[in-house]
Amino acid sequence: MLDAFGDETCQQLLSNFSCPKNPDVDSFLKDKSIRFEKSDNSRTYLILDDDNDGRILAYFSLSFKEVSLVGSSISKSKVKQLDGISKTSEKVRAYLIGQIGKNFAFAPNVFSLNMILDEIY
Repeated sequence: MLDAFGDETCQQLLSNFSCPKNPDVDSFLKDKSIRFEKSDNSRTYLILDDDNDGRILAYFSLSFKEVSLVGSSISKSKVKQLDGISKTSEKVRAYLIGQIGKNFAFAPNVFSLNMILDEIY
């Protein structure tokens, strides 16, 4: 989206998002998501309303997190399954849901947490 529309247009679209129940969720989308996207620290996915000019219904951000296996009691076969390559790996990468939020700027927004999680998984 950034490549297609540019920073300013994307920022304008994001400015219409409001999550008063969690100011951190609101702030991340408006103030940090573009920077995090450009630096490859996370990917932010917008869930848009097909019926009303593409308004943002919700969003989520994903990043990678390294999980240390040192000192764990996980079997070598499970380590290989988690790592995908080695049964002696000391750490694996996992997806981390960094942010998840619903837009309260318009009503009714019937998009629920379960619906957002369905989009993620």
